[in-house]
Amino acid sequence: MAGEDRSGQLGSTTGGAPVHRRSRRRRLLFALMSLLAVLVLGDLTVRGVLALRGRPVGELSARYRSGRRFRQQGQWQLYDANHPYLPYVLRPNLDLTIIFDNAIPTGIPGTNYPNPQGYREIPLHLVTNSAGLRGPEVRPEKPTDGFRVVCLGGSTTQGYYEDGDTYPRQLETMLRRRLPGRTVEVLNAGVQGYSTAESLVNFEFRLLPYRPDVVIVYHGMNDLKASLAPGFRSDYAHWRRDLLPPRPLVVDRLPAWLDVSAIYVLSREAVLARSRKTQWQRSLYDAWPDFQSDLAGLQAFRSNLRSLVAVARGSGVSPVLATFYYWPMVDTPEARKTARGISSQNEVVCALGRELSVPVADIAQEMPRDASLTFDGIHFTPEGNRVRAEILLRTLEQSGIISPRVD
Repeated sequence: MAGEDRSGQLGSTTGGAPVHRRSRRRRLLFALMSLLAVLVLGDLTVRGVLALRGRPVGELSARYRSGRRFRQQGQWQLYDANHPYLPYVLRPNLDLTIIFDNAIPTGIPGTNYPNPQGYREIPLHLVTNSAGLRGPEVRPEKPTDGFRVVCLGGSTTQGYYEDGDTYPRQLETMLRRRLPGRTVEVLNAGVQGYSTAESLVNFEFRLLPYRPDVVIVYHGMNDLKASLAPGFRSDYAHWRRDLLPPRPLVVDRLPAWLDVSAIYVLSREAVLARSRKTQWQRSLYDAWPDFQSDLAGLQAFRSNLRSLVAVARGSGVSPVLATFYYWPMVDTPEARKTARGISSQNEVVCALGRELSVPVADIAQEMPRDASLTFDGIHFTPEGNRVRAEILLRTLEQSGIISPRVD
C-alpha cells in the first residue's frame, strides 16, 4: 500500500515522462507556434502595408544593398581630396564600376522618394585618364589640325553608364562626322557634385593648358543646393565640406537572409533613417538644402558664369552656356521649389547669353519631356545624352563656331 500511495503521488507515466511535464511541453510548443503565427501574420501585414504605400520589401532591400555597397566599397574611392585648390578631383587611371539607384532625393539628408518609374540600379563604369578626366588619354599638346571642346559640369556632365553613353563622348562622335578633316577631342571635365565655383577653378588651372577651342558650361542643380543651404555665402563656403569617406554601419554586418522578414526590413529602415542623417552630416562633401531659406545665390551663379566667359574669351576659347534640364517626377513642395529655382537660374543663363553675346543651348526648352531620357528627372540616360548632344551640335552650328551642315 505504501508503494501504491507513493505511485499515486508521483502520478502516472507514459514512456517515462510525467504527465505534467508533457503538459508543460505542449503548452510551450503551443506558445511557440502561436508566437510564430503572430510573427508570420504581422510580417505579412507589414509586407502588404509597405506594398500599398509603394515601398515593397524587395525594393527596400535592393536599395539597402546598393547603399551597403556604397558604404563598404566607398564612392569616395573615385576622388582625391588632397588637391590644393579644389575640394576633390577624380582620381587618375581609374577603372571601376559603382552602382547607384534611381531614387529621387527629397533634399532631406539620407532620405529619398521612390521613383515612379520603379526601382532600378544605375551603373557607373568610370575610366579616367592620367589627368583624372573621364575618358581616353589626351595629350597636352593640341594637334595642329585639332578641334578641342571642354565640357564643364557636375554629375549630369560626368554621366553614368559607360563612357560612350555620356554626352561629351556622343558629341565627340557627332563632331568627328561633321569635321572629317580635323582631329576632334571632347574633354569630359564634369565631376559629381561640382558647382560653377569648382568648374571655374578647374577650367582656369587644369583645363586651359589643353588649349580648347570651345568650352560648354552646363550647371544648375548643385548651385541651387548651395543657394538653398542655410547661412548662404557667395563663395559657397557655407555649403562645401571636407570630403570624408563613408563608414559602414552595424546593420551592414548582419546576415543577408534576415531580409526575408518584412518586420526586420522595416526596423532596419528606421535605424538607417537615423544613422543616414548622422553619416551625411559627418561624411558628405556638402550640406543639403533645408528648403526653408529664401532662394538666394543667383548673383553668385551669374558672377561665376560671367567669370567663366571672361576667362575663356581671354584665352581665345569660345564659351557656350546651356540651360539646365529638370523634369520633376514627383509633386512635392521640395520638387516645386527646386523647379522654381532651376527656372530662375535658366533665366539668368539666357539673359547673360544675350548680354555677353554668348551662344546658349536651351536644353531646358528643347529637350522633350520624355521619361526615357532621364532616370530621375535630372540625370540622363544614354538616349537622353544623345538628344542633348544633338542640341549642342546645333548650337555650335547656329553660332558659327562650326560651319552649318550642307545637305
